[in-house]
Amino acid sequence: MNKREKNMLFALVGMVLLFCLVIGGTRYKKQIDALRAKRDMLEAEARISLASISLASALAPDSEWLDQNEPAPQEYSKAMTDLQTFVAGSSNDLGFSTFGLKLFNIEPEGGHYRRTQVVVSGKGNTEQIIQWLCKLHSPKAFRGVSSLKISPDPEAKSLVTCQVTVDQWIVESHPEFTGE
Repeated sequence: MNKREKNMLFALVGMVLLFCLVIGGTRYKKQIDALRAKRDMLEAEARISLASISLASALAPDSEWLDQNEPAPQEYSKAMTDLQTFVAGSSNDLGFSTFGLKLFNIEPEGGHYRRTQVVVSGKGNTEQIIQWLCKLHSPKAFRGVSSLKISPDPEAKSLVTCQVTVDQWIVESHPEFTGE
């Protein structure tokens, strides 16, 4: 083999090696990029999982409270009647009467709970009104005062007039699903 053939052989071997290095480097880079993308995705999933765990631990006391205090399922119409009876009866227990009682049929909002609502006015002394509001607002009974307007009575200075919106959240029973 003469010198020219040796040079061509070395050049050919060099080009083959260079070609192999380029092809191998390209494949290596693609694999590295794919592994980096997978690592980034797994890190993002890990961050989401950690956030979910911390949120779950932060909400655990609320969840436990709901488990202990959630009311039994009941029909919506019965819940409305019960709320109306309770609101009127609680004022009578304190020695004053209510007037202008209005029930509102609140459409389902798509969650686990459904809301009933009553707007009522009452007239009494300040102490009676405060005691009444304390009876009406009861988180353990899933009942809350969502709106309150208090004004002095123009006729009797010792009395106040109060308009209250009371909401009651229930777990609605569905007899067609429970077989009742």
